[in-house]
Amino acid sequence: MAVEIIGFFILNPDNVPSCFISNLVLKFGSLNGDKHELRFTKFVMENAQVMERTIFYPTLALHDSKFDYENVREKILSFKRSVIFVFIELTSFFY
Repeated sequence: MAVEIIGFFILNPDNVPSCFISNLVLKFGSLNGDKHELRFTKFVMENAQVMERTIFYPTLALHDSKFDYENVREKILSFKRSVIFVFIELTSFFY
């Protein structure tokens, strides 16, 4: 179900949810770093019109896997952003 929703928004960027227009802080909890989460994260970073800070809370499994954690971190930081300046935080706290 979530993949269909993500696909719908990616294929239809005019249907960006209103929360992408008005939220200054975006929080992603329970981040595993799988391809669907990264795809959604990329979409958010490219389409959010107002964003000062984005916080990612990794799962314990991702946090404990140093290689995967760094790989996911680098992917997230490489995504194009719709705003010029945004503080991106990958916390050491996990869900």
